[in-house]
Amino acid sequence: VVGAGGVGSAIAASLAAALPVVASLAYLLNWLPLRFDLSPSALTISLLLLSTTVFRYRLLESLPLARRDVIEHLSDGIVLADVGGVILDLNPAAATILGIPAASMRRRPLSALLDGFPLAAEVALCRAALAKLGEVGEPLVSEIATSDHRSVELSATLVRDPRGEPAGQCVVLRDRTEERRFERLVRQTQRLQTV
Repeated sequence: VVGAGGVGSAIAASLAAALPVVASLAYLLNWLPLRFDLSPSALTISLLLLSTTVFRYRLLESLPLARRDVIEHLSDGIVLADVGGVILDLNPAAATILGIPAASMRRRPLSALLDGFPLAAEVALCRAALAKLGEVGEPLVSEIATSDHRSVELSATLVRDPRGEPAGQCVVLRDRTEERRFERLVRQTQRLQTV
């Protein structure tokens, strides 16, 4: 259903697109008694009309909603944190992979993502790397085994703003359990074939 704003924005966008074409045709076909081309002026007016339409009807505000929908439906877990490493948000896939409710993770440090993993040397190294991610800025990729024998790949990186300054941190969690199981099956099959 298109509301009044949608009709108004469609008319304004159509007018903005047609204006330079009409001005150029008017010059080429001598519709006006003027001896100079009005196309550059019409293009400037068209750009002003388009920018006014975009801001007046808030046409770009739907992008964050679309981005949010995409992140919510990913099968990979996405965890977003501020520059200091405090978790701001995570998608449902991250909560499923970690086996904990999303609300319990918000406002906790990124290293808390590893609380459900068994204590091991690689978990300790990963925890330390996550704690230093904001300072060092080195991306982290690690694969960790869970207590229920799943394999979870953790990729963490520092997110930068357009000026190159740190803006936050992002962690992607991917359940690799099925892939690793298939790899083991392939290796077993290859060994049996050689025997």
